[in-house]
This record gives sequence, C-alpha cells and structure tokens, in this order.
Amino acid sequence: MVDDGLRTARKGDPRWGWATSNVDVETLASTLQLLAPYAGSVKAQRVLDFCTGKSGSPGESVARVQFFALGFPPPQLQVEIRDERGSIGYADFYWPELDLVVEFDGRSKYGDSRRYQRNLSPRTILLEEKGREDRMRRVVASFARIDWQKTSNRRVLASHLLPFGLKPAPRALQGETARALGII
Repeated sequence: MVDDGLRTARKGDPRWGWATSNVDVETLASTLQLLAPYAGSVKAQRVLDFCTGKSGSPGESVARVQFFALGFPPPQLQVEIRDERGSIGYADFYWPELDLVVEFDGRSKYGDSRRYQRNLSPRTILLEEKGREDRMRRVVASFARIDWQKTSNRRVLASHLLPFGLKPAPRALQGETARALGII
C-alpha cells in the first residue's frame, strides 16, 4: 500500500487528475516519529525503509518482498532498456550483474478491466508486449516473466528464478524449502 501511495499516478490510474499530491517517505517518517513509540512502530519503520514509489503495481511490490524474503539481491526498478531503435521500455526488475530482466504480468494488463491502454484491444496489447519482449531479449542476457501464481509461492518463485543466476543469501532459505530447491 505504501509503494502505491508513493507512486506517481499515470493517465488511466484512478488517482489521475485528482487535486492531491503524492505523499513522500520523509512525511510518513516524520509522522511515524511523532506517534512513536507504539505497538507496531518498528514494523512500520521497516516498511518505510523498504518502500519505493518506483514499484509499478501491487504485484511488483509483492514480488520485491518475496525477492527480499528469498535473500535475492535487490533489483533495480523501472530501468529503461534501449536498443539501436531507441527506448524499448522500462523493465520492472533489473539485475545489472546478471543482465537479467524480470517482468511481472498480472491478468489485468491484458483483460477488459485493465487500468491502462483501454483504447486498445487485449489482442493488440498482447502483440505489442510480445514485440517489446522480443526486443528486450535481443539486448539483455536473460529475460523472465513472473505472475501472481509464481509470486505467491516462494518455492515456485525461487525455482523459476534460480536458473537465471539469482542466488539466495545463505540465511534466507532454510529447512524444507532449501532442501526442495536443492540448495542444502
């Protein structure tokens, strides 16, 4: 929720055109300090330390939490990817040390109830996204897609991303999950 509150509204977003300004982390942090100490204030501070306005969707925010829980290095967010024709677009997640792009796809990106590109058919959006992906795949070493199903299960997410070179920190995966993934 905090990521979404920090994100600047785009055309098509329900908040677009409202006469409100985005909140910033500094304002939230100072408000938290005025209220502290209270039950949950340490957790609230952790949320503020982790949040960003660069997360493009709730799915991306959840994925970032899962990456952290898995001990993956933090990705760069919304990195512009370019080729000889110019800008291809912004990658949801990018690990420069692996030259890896990971894109989160929620169903609302292509369905009739989508937030953006409402003037285009789902078929057109899918074809444009496929062209964007093809261009990105030509200029980065690795490209992966994740969705709610993969993101909601750490074991599934880890087994999907480990082959791309993401390595969990030793403290992150223990017990049954680590054994199932062949890490220990």
